[in-house]
Amino acid sequence: MYWWRSRNLIINESGVMELIFTKEDFNSFRSWLNFDLDAITWEGKFTSEFEEFWSIFFYPDIKFTDLQSRFRYALRIIKTGTLNSWILWINEKFYCYLFIKKNLTLLELSQITGMSYSYLGVLLRNFFVEKFPQYTNELNENFHIADATSDNLKLSYLDIKQKLNLSDDISSKKIEDHGPEVDDIMTSTEVTLYPEWKIFLHALKRDAQTKFIDYKKIQNKKSFKDFFKFLREVILICSFALVLIYGLKYANSYYEKYLTERIGIYEPEFLWLDKNLTYKQEATDTKKIEADLKALEELAQASQSTDMEFKPEERFDTESEVVLTSVDKISEDEDIRPKDPTVYEESGEGYRDTSQGISKVYRVLMKSVTPLDVREKLNRIITQYGVTQVDKVKPGTIIPGGIYYNLHVPKIKLQEFLKESSLVTEATLYESRIRNPGPPGKVKVFIWIKGL
Repeated sequence: MYWWRSRNLIINESGVMELIFTKEDFNSFRSWLNFDLDAITWEGKFTSEFEEFWSIFFYPDIKFTDLQSRFRYALRIIKTGTLNSWILWINEKFYCYLFIKKNLTLLELSQITGMSYSYLGVLLRNFFVEKFPQYTNELNENFHIADATSDNLKLSYLDIKQKLNLSDDISSKKIEDHGPEVDDIMTSTEVTLYPEWKIFLHALKRDAQTKFIDYKKIQNKKSFKDFFKFLREVILICSFALVLIYGLKYANSYYEKYLTERIGIYEPEFLWLDKNLTYKQEATDTKKIEADLKALEELAQASQSTDMEFKPEERFDTESEVVLTSVDKISEDEDIRPKDPTVYEESGEGYRDTSQGISKVYRVLMKSVTPLDVREKLNRIITQYGVTQVDKVKPGTIIPGGIYYNLHVPKIKLQEFLKESSLVTEATLYESRIRNPGPPGKVKVFIWIKGL
């Protein structure tokens, strides 16, 4: 084993370079961090807790590998984001401190810390750019590590200081005494106020009273505790579910028994009925019944008035509907064609306002993807031709499946109305006959707009 006492460097039996830190090194590092203790300890209220943390975490005469295991331990234990970031910030600044105060090369720093030289190059580059922004290009060039053969791996802080001629720069003197800037938020973060700080300090006192932390053993112990906690929760949930199921089953059985006792089915019992009794059937007088029926018929004929005689209703067989292939065929219909008023003089029974009416009705079936647009166009046509509604249903009423119209169209405008309406969208025209004609001079038209 070889000692390089000038920088506390040793090479262990495995040939790995290690660094041992003394109490003076940690005191120097704490001064270099430029902490605002009043802010961190909340005006000195938690000074003792912070000092206890520092003395336990940065144990004197400790190797860097053991110190690095403490950082991993802290980052594993702490869950609060701010505390976790604060520990990570101290860890990164410790790399910068070693590079500056111990005058290590990038290659030596990578071997000691176990971190990749590319990561350390970026970390140191960002740190120095904050201090010397005027040398950004030069720092980018010096800390750029392309591969393991790069000459920049052999550069130390003194080499960079000499290359950039920082000997007389005030910032170079400050960087050796105080690393972070005064306005760095991490130097004054009130970490001791977080509730998790006490939990972390308690765990640190329990596990890190010696130089070496068996991180693997602690991790296994924590994993076992987590598994035991999970198993306990599963057992509790299963137990609660079983108790709930059996409780519901018992409650249902009890309630079923209760209802059985409270509710009874009663059947009629005719105990008083004497089954030995028999009923004697009387003889039926057929002649007497026939005489009574004959008397009833004579009475009905005598009381019936001649005015009340039954007159069979004249029935009309409904003709089958006819599909019109063209609206022009309507003008050929004798029932629709205008006639001389004398033709409509009454010649039989009926009322005057319907005897001159038309006994045909027209149905227009329309199909459209946008039935509301078709309705707007039809409303304009209805207004143009003076069409009126038949019943109380307003023309254009929306019903399930489409839009419905029941209209009276002047017969002199029927052909033009149907022709213009059929051009609005795809339409099929049906003609059928009705028993009761409509008002004189008007034709009944049904329009049905089916939405697709």
